This record gives sequence, C-alpha cells and structure tokens, in this order.
Amino acid sequence: MKNLLLIIILFFSSFFYSITAQQAPQTLAQGDIAVQRFSMDRVADQVVVGMQLNLDGLHLKPNRSIAYTPVITGVDGQQLALQPLVISGRKQYIVYEREGNKQYPTAMEVRRHNGKSQQVDYLQSVPYASWMSGGNLQLIEDLCGCGKQWASEVAQFPIFDFHPEEGIVLALIEPEVQATKVRQEEGSAYLDFPVNKIIIYPDYRRNPVELQKIIGTIDLIKDDPFITITDISIHGYASPEGPYNNNARLAAGRAEALKEYVRKQYAFPDSLFHVTSTPEDWEGLRKMVAASDLADKDQLLELIDGPQTPDAKDAELKRKFAATYKFMLADWYPALRHSDYVVQYVVRPFNVVEATELLYTRPQLLSLQEIFMVAQTYPVDSPQYQEVFETAARLHPNDPTANLNVAIAAINRKDWPVAQRALQKAGNSPAANHARGVMLLWQGDLDAAEPLLIQAEKGGIVEAASNLEILQEIRKYR
Repeated sequence: MKNLLLIIILFFSSFFYSITAQQAPQTLAQGDIAVQRFSMDRVADQVVVGMQLNLDGLHLKPNRSIAYTPVITGVDGQQLALQPLVISGRKQYIVYEREGNKQYPTAMEVRRHNGKSQQVDYLQSVPYASWMSGGNLQLIEDLCGCGKQWASEVAQFPIFDFHPEEGIVLALIEPEVQATKVRQEEGSAYLDFPVNKIIIYPDYRRNPVELQKIIGTIDLIKDDPFITITDISIHGYASPEGPYNNNARLAAGRAEALKEYVRKQYAFPDSLFHVTSTPEDWEGLRKMVAASDLADKDQLLELIDGPQTPDAKDAELKRKFAATYKFMLADWYPALRHSDYVVQYVVRPFNVVEATELLYTRPQLLSLQEIFMVAQTYPVDSPQYQEVFETAARLHPNDPTANLNVAIAAINRKDWPVAQRALQKAGNSPAANHARGVMLLWQGDLDAAEPLLIQAEKGGIVEAASNLEILQEIRKYR
C-alpha cells in the first residue's frame, strides 16, 4: 500500500528548507496495517508526503477494498486532498483494472496478496500554500472502498507552522577584553582663603566641608583590595576680578596647597600628583551668564567673548555693568574660585564568579567583557539575561557594543520598543545594521530589511547571508 500519510512539517532549519518530520508508528484498518517511516517534508515550494504501510497483518477478502485519502486542512477550513490510495482484494483489484474505480478514479491502486509480507510506499508532493501553515493533515479511511467516508475512522496528524524566520541567526557581540580597567572619581572643592593668601586653613569658613569632598572620595577607594590609585590630578582656578598676574599666582598656589594637604593626609608620594591651574575662570563665568536671565546678558557675553585682555575685560565689566558686576562678585565669583580634582585608579580583572557578585553591588568596577561573561551564565529567555545587558548599557550609555547587545537580546525575545531604543545608540557598524535588518525581517518588512542585511554581509557578518536566504524564502510565498 503506497499510502504514506505523513505529518506535514512546515518548518525548516536549513537554507534549502528540506525538513522531515518523523512520527511514531500508527495503525490503520482496525490495527491490521502498520504505518512505517511516516514523514512530511517541505522541499523548496513543495510539500512532500511520504510513508510506508506494512500490510503483513492485513487479510482482505477478494471482493473487498479499503481506501485512504490524505487531506491537508488549514486553520480556516480550506482543504486539499492528495492522491487516494486504494488497497484491494484479488477480485476487486481485477474489476478496478478492467472498469476503473468510480469512487476513486485518480487513486493509486494496490493489490493485497494475503499471507505474504507486503509493504507499500506512498509518496506525493503538492505545491505549498500559505493557508496550510498551522493546519493539520488527516488520513481519511474508507473501510469499504465505496466512498462512505462518513463511516470511516480518521487518523489525524498535526501540521507544524511554517515559520522560516525561526531560522534567523542573530548572535551577541562579545566586547573586547579590556587590558587595563582605568576608572576615575572627580569633583570640585570650593575652598576659602584669606585675601591674597595661598595657605589652606582647614577650619576656616566652609573648608571642613569642602576638604571632606576630596578626602571622602579618596577614602572610598584607597583601601579597596580591588583598586590601585594611579594618579591624583588637581586643577586650580581663580575668579576673574583683580590683576591677572596675581590671579595666576593664586590659582597655582592654592592648587599646590590642596595637593600638599591631601598628600600629607595619606603619605602619598609626590609623583602620584599632577597639579595645573587656570588663572581666571572666564569659561565658568560665561556659562553662568549664558544660563541666566540677566537683562544685559547679550552684551556681557559679547564682552566675555571679545578679544580684550583679561584685565581689560575685568575693567570694562566694572565700568559698563557696575550693578551686574556687583551682583556677580557677591553671588557668582566665589564659585569660580575652585580646585577640580580627578582621582584615577586601576581595577584588577575579575573571574565570572567575582563579576556576578559585583554586578549587583559594585558594577562600575566591571568591564563590558566581564559583564558579558555574567550574562552567559543565565538562560537567554530569563529576566536576568536582559537585566545584565541593560546594566552594561546603563554604566556605558554611549558605548555602541553595550547598546547593541541590549538590542539583540530584546530582538531575540521580540521586545521591539526596547530593541528600537537601544539600536539608536548602537552605531552604524555592520553588526548594528545586521541587527536592524533582522528586527525588520522578524516584523515582516522585507523591503526595509534587505538592504541592511546586504550591507551587513558586505561588512563581514557571516550570519547575514543565511538571513538573506530566509528573507527570499519568505518573499517567495507571500
């Protein structure tokens, strides 16, 4: 019997999309016929149904026949009947040969040789149609061979959905290993000095609070076993009033005084420090004016940006904008007398166990590659997996690789809004264009996806070629 009722598997995993679905043996004819090697393939644009029927247990009377008709039924009720298979006893087979089978005129006819081992191979292909996706394949059994299918048993086999996009490949991008993890903490100290003095008085006015800023920053990291301080930079500024040369002396001297204060607190070597200065903080003043609602803001900005020497600018400010100058001197200039500091340090490398613990306590110590290692310890469909990549992007908000991995993880779970936001910061590398193309491919926008995937393929993304083939396969059956 050549009726191989096959399970139609409309899913493929290779680029030629030939897939065979195997099903456990079934029996027909009230258990007398065994279905062997039952399968359904999708090869290119054809659905191929095949099976082998073992008739060894079937004893068929000479004037009897049984018929089997494979029928594909879509979810909307649309149906397609495949070629029937009719198995007949000796006399009935002769009748069909001589007169034809009126009930099943297109059937494949097989004569049963009772008592003998006999296998029948059934193989038929029909064009694939989109309505078949999600339906099922039935084997309709007519036990009298007379067309009375209402009295027949029905063997039903599910059809798997045809989703070629499930073969899409989109891999995460592993960040480069960071040979040296350099980090820094920074801030500004607004110290009070007696007029024209460069000596720090720790208890003078606001100095206890301002000195604690830099001391607190250093205390936070100096005894950390993971950290080695490599540099402390101090840059001093004076406000723009008064002679420029004197302000240059004050800015440099006060920055040096702060360095000495810090050095002595910890017995740090002098070589650890770098001290620089800017005599007058005109840039800081300009920012304050630009952000203000002063009535004479535009004239002030024009003066500040003008070509005059600093002393000439200061004199003109006092002369032309006396009231405003008095206000700025009292309210803004103290903030222009400051020492900015940067404490730079190196963090040692971590293994995956250490990195996993630090991710939830001190993630700023981890490199992108170390965070990537942590992500690999979680299932790809777990909340932790996505959370790890989002942590990386939060710590490195402008890093293309960090944002690209957030996007890829989101695409893999079909979270389009998150993917779209992350891709905006993922740059325009071949890998980023590939991710954009894959997202559009999943969303069904083939025309927009195709050029991006082509760009990615030309840029060396090997997965792009297979995704382009999937795109063309989907386009073919739309």
